[in-house]
Amino acid sequence: MIRRIILLIFDACGVGALPDAADYGDSEAATIPNIARDLGGLDMPICEKLG
Repeated sequence: MIRRIILLIFDACGVGALPDAADYGDSEAATIPNIARDLGGLDMPICEKLG
């Protein structure tokens, strides 16, 4: 049996802008929410369970 691990790294995926993002002209920084909006939502049940 082949064992495999799938590792997803969401480092710097932009889940939301920092409070000072507007100071740098980047108040819309939110990669994952923007992708979800453009696609009409994301179905990520395992990630939701992980928190």
